[in-house]
Amino acid sequence: EEQTRTLPVDMDYPRTIYYTISFTIPDGYTAKGADGLKKAVVNDAGALLVDARIEGNKLVIDVKRQFCKKELTAQEWPLMQELINASASLSQSKILLKKN
Repeated sequence: EEQTRTLPVDMDYPRTIYYTISFTIPDGYTAKGADGLKKAVVNDAGALLVDARIEGNKLVIDVKRQFCKKELTAQEWPLMQELINASASLSQSKILLKKN
């Protein structure tokens, strides 16, 4: 909704958040599409770094979300939108479980 801002954005405080998501692949299946989860979006507002890999029978996804500033000016809002859009795209990603 809010594509254009006239006021600054208050981020509370700079921070880095790490997530690790682990999914056990059922016996008799292989996971396809893990490479499509990998992302690297870095700008002056922050970063979204995603690594995905198969370890044995597990799909492991490591996510790092970083917000570099306490406050963004209205002119810096497009930088935050880039991070928000990358996160939304990641949340819509799919992995195909293919029967062997």
